[in-house]
Amino acid sequence: SSDLVKIDIEGGESDLFSANTEWVAMTPLIIIELHDWLLPGTANSRTFLQCIAGQNRDFVHIGENVFSIANNLTNS
Repeated sequence: SSDLVKIDIEGGESDLFSANTEWVAMTPLIIIELHDWLLPGTANSRTFLQCIAGQNRDFVHIGENVFSIANNLTNS
């Protein structure tokens, strides 16, 4: 797994987080730009939010980026 994943896929978030998301739980830092503003009425961020909702993560929003930080992973 990676220590950092940066996602800016201009509306592709819905597809990316709809299946095979095991990597999310193993990734200490995910930085994502969500694009609901670009695709109004499509709930484009829904699959991302459902994927991370049950995980022990903190969230920080800076500019266009949402930083999703795992609370239970350590670098060793």
